[in-house]
Amino acid sequence: GSFQVLGNITIPIFYSVTGMVFTPDGRLGFLATCSNGGSSGNILSFSRSSDGTLTLAATYGLPANSCATALTVSPDGRYLADTEVQVYSISSNGTLTAVLPQPFTFILGGFTLTVQDLAWDPSGSYLLVSPVYENRLEYAGGLAVLQFSGSTLTETVPPTGNPVGNLQMTGSFVYGMGLCNFSCPISGIYGYDFQNGQLTTLPGSPYAYGNESDMVIY
Repeated sequence: GSFQVLGNITIPIFYSVTGMVFTPDGRLGFLATCSNGGSSGNILSFSRSSDGTLTLAATYGLPANSCATALTVSPDGRYLADTEVQVYSISSNGTLTAVLPQPFTFILGGFTLTVQDLAWDPSGSYLLVSPVYENRLEYAGGLAVLQFSGSTLTETVPPTGNPVGNLQMTGSFVYGMGLCNFSCPISGIYGYDFQNGQLTTLPGSPYAYGNESDMVIY
């Protein structure tokens, strides 16, 4: 049960950093950094050796004033998506290439929404996304669905109206951690059944819990 240090990785000075995600075979890992107070972002690619050590393989520079706050790898390991809502093809050496002409942007009531989290469905054909707009009193947004094909993302489900942050998906079921400002004392976990690009609210959703945090499914 003890830990053994394999090595240290130097990450350039950053303002924030995402969690690391891996390709399904565990051969490549990715994390995104944000520096200069949010004005400069990168996605770092790491190769992983058989003993678990990581080596920086490639760096992808995001556009100015862009910073990813979460990443997700497609089930087949071919694509990486970030919360800027750009999709990247992954080469064998970890190099990333943007495949969309421009990132997908969510607009609601004239406001640009910020994506909190995103996840691929098991087929790799859809991205489930949690775009949110926050003002001083409340959140707006919800869970949305984007169909991915070649170099195109198409919205098949607009934001559901129940703002969520972190997402978890297991099989056809997706759960979002409800976001709540001053208007509600208890947050909820919103659950949906995802089939053929559409969402159906699960019985009893939202499921009440005490704070806005994260969860894992096992």
